[in-house]
Amino acid sequence: MIWSIIQTTGRLGITFLLFAVLALLLDPTDFGILGMAATWIAFINTFSELGFGAALIQREKVDSKHFSTIFFINVGIGTVLTLAGIILSWPCALFFRTPEVQPIMAVLSLSLTINSFSLTQVAIAQRKLKFRDLAIRDISASLIGGIMGVVFALLNFGVWSLVIQSLTTYAIGSILIWRMAQWRPSFAEYSFQCAKDLWPYSSKIFAFGILKYFAQNVDKLLIGYFLNPVALGLYTFAYKLVVYPVSTFAGAIGNYLFPKFSRIQDDSVLIKTSYLFFSKATNIVVTPIMIVVAFVSPLIVPAVFGQKWSQAVPLIQILTVLSITGLWITYVGQLMKALNRPGWLLNWSIFITFLVIAFMWSGSRLGIIGGTGGLVLAYIFSLPVNFWILSKLISLTPREILDVCVLPLIAGLFMILPLWIFLENGYVYPISIKIVIMLLFGASSYLAGLVLLDRSFLFSFFEKLKTMKHQQ
Repeated sequence: MIWSIIQTTGRLGITFLLFAVLALLLDPTDFGILGMAATWIAFINTFSELGFGAALIQREKVDSKHFSTIFFINVGIGTVLTLAGIILSWPCALFFRTPEVQPIMAVLSLSLTINSFSLTQVAIAQRKLKFRDLAIRDISASLIGGIMGVVFALLNFGVWSLVIQSLTTYAIGSILIWRMAQWRPSFAEYSFQCAKDLWPYSSKIFAFGILKYFAQNVDKLLIGYFLNPVALGLYTFAYKLVVYPVSTFAGAIGNYLFPKFSRIQDDSVLIKTSYLFFSKATNIVVTPIMIVVAFVSPLIVPAVFGQKWSQAVPLIQILTVLSITGLWITYVGQLMKALNRPGWLLNWSIFITFLVIAFMWSGSRLGIIGGTGGLVLAYIFSLPVNFWILSKLISLTPREILDVCVLPLIAGLFMILPLWIFLENGYVYPISIKIVIMLLFGASSYLAGLVLLDRSFLFSFFEKLKTMKHQQ
């Protein structure tokens, strides 16, 4: 799992650094236009593998015939989807009432074909827990793609520099995973029966992926439709600073847990123990960071990124609430997939999709802050359903749920007083010194709270980290 975390943190670190440079060079409108096109591309991309990748990971017995069959299906679908993306680029521009979106989306559609060549190879690597290879691949691709984006931004390519960054990242990622993988597809091994064997499971994952898209992207669709590229650019900026790093970090652990849970799906006690540990550990690491972000963003954003992004500060603060509460149920989907409950996953996605649409539809009419707040409320209202699912899947009790979710949050409350004091009364210090002092006092207060509330888990957490380090 260490390599899975390295894969994510390394990619996030590079992505964040390059994103910060691009934010200095580009305007909110550029990010907004790309966000509009990328939202439609993300929808088309849900059809890219029809859930077969998850089926290859979850199924206990698969062979080279299954891999070759799914590879050629993925490449065929990717080619068709690229053509669909180009054709749909005109309706996309009409939907957002922004003509500049059309050529951006048409070119971005090439990523669907490029990525289709790597989908099966990535699924095989995840199945075999080869997260070291995936880490090297993702970090290298993100670095090269980001550098290309910065270079073209310096050459005044504007929003096209973001397009070049994206396409380069996909291309390098596909090339590297092929160089690392030992398996190669053979058309002679193509078997319709293999696809038929995987379809009962993959079809439900595929349906879930479509509904998951709407749950995760309806915010951008509604903001882009009701407001304008500038508003969507500000929202995209805030989302990339707050939600994207957290979801990607949790996703890295989830990518490890899915095949792990799949291998031990008959051992309910071990699955429950693992779920509790990783959920609580993730909350303990991320919760204090989000609290700090909420407090220091009014200082950092204008100072680092410029006044043009200062309107994103309230959005950043609202989205920290989403990141914290989202972590409480972040691995529920991995459990449902690993325990062969794709039907549950599908029903849950229908529920959360309609919930997000309802709240964001109302909130977006009140402006960008209202839309962002609506998204947060939708996920908060979904928590009881997620907790009920956990109680059915792994017999999680209310007390165990509270232990996972609430204790890290209570420990985080220890940080609020010192952070507030230095935020309000530290005006005599330069901003850089002020932020460092806030971080030091905040971290010390948080650790004191953890030791006071749950010393035994804190010690077991560090012991577990040592054990995983020696196992790698």
